[in-house]
Amino acid sequence: MEKYAIIIGNGPSLRGFDLQLLSGFDSLGMNAAYRHWDRIKWYPTHYCCLDDQLIQTHHREIDRLYTEGLVGHFFLEGSFFELHPERLGNPAFLSFDQVSPYWHRTRGHGLGLPFIERPEFQSSDRNKITTGSYSVRYMAMKGHKRIALMGIDLKYVEVLPEAKPTQGVGLIMTETPASNPNYFFDDYQQAGDRYNVPNPPIHDNDLHPRSFQLLRDDFRANQIKCEIVNTNPNSLLQEQQIFPLVPIENIIRRQHLDEDQARLHSLRIKHSR
Repeated sequence: MEKYAIIIGNGPSLRGFDLQLLSGFDSLGMNAAYRHWDRIKWYPTHYCCLDDQLIQTHHREIDRLYTEGLVGHFFLEGSFFELHPERLGNPAFLSFDQVSPYWHRTRGHGLGLPFIERPEFQSSDRNKITTGSYSVRYMAMKGHKRIALMGIDLKYVEVLPEAKPTQGVGLIMTETPASNPNYFFDDYQQAGDRYNVPNPPIHDNDLHPRSFQLLRDDFRANQIKCEIVNTNPNSLLQEQQIFPLVPIENIIRRQHLDEDQARLHSLRIKHSR
C-alpha cells in the first residue's frame, strides 16, 4: 500500500511533536517554519509559500533552503521569481503563476514561464487560495495518492497585539511575541515580518476553512483519485467533517510495520537463493 505524504501545517497543535518521526516520508512544510527546522536540523522534502507578504520577508531564507540542499522541491508565489530570476526554469521550482490562469496572464507569461494545465488546480472558486490547501493540490499533482494533514488547526487570532496594518490585508510585526497563539513555536513570527490577515473580511472571514472545503469538493468534481486525511482532532477540519480523522501515530506505526515486512521479505528472498 502506498504510504502517505505528510503536509505539515504550523498550528499550535503541532507544539512538542518530534518532526524527526517523519523522516522517511515525503513531506511538505511551509512559510516561516524553517526557523524551527534550522534548530532541530530536520527538513521536509518539499516547501510551499503562497503568501506574497511572507515572500517579501523570507525570500532569501527560502532560497537558502535550496542553495544549501536542505529542501529539494519548492512551490512558490510568483513574486519570488521576480526577486530570484535565476530560479526561473529550474525544475526544483514551481511558480503559482504556472498553474493559475489569472496569474499566468498577469505575470508568469511575461517571465517566460509555461502554463501547466492540471486538474488538481481546477476549482469552482479560484479566489480562495491558501498555502495549506494548495500544498495539497501540489502534492497530488506530484503523484501522491494518499496525503495526511497535520498541524492544520484553522483557528486563528486574526490580528495579534504585536501586529499593525500595512496595505490592504497586510500586517507587520512590530515586535516578536513572547507567546504566539497561532503557531507551534512562539517566535514563528518575529519583529519586521510581513504577512496577510488569515481570514480577511473580503473573503467573508473564512478563507482558510473554505479553501479546504473547496479542495475536497473540487477533487470530487474533477475525479482526482487522492485519499486525504486529517490527523488533528482539534482542527476545524474535524469539527466541520471536511476530511476523515486518522491519528498520525497510526500512520507512522503502519509505515514502520510495512518497512519491517519489506525487510523480512528481502531477507527471505536473499536466503532462498
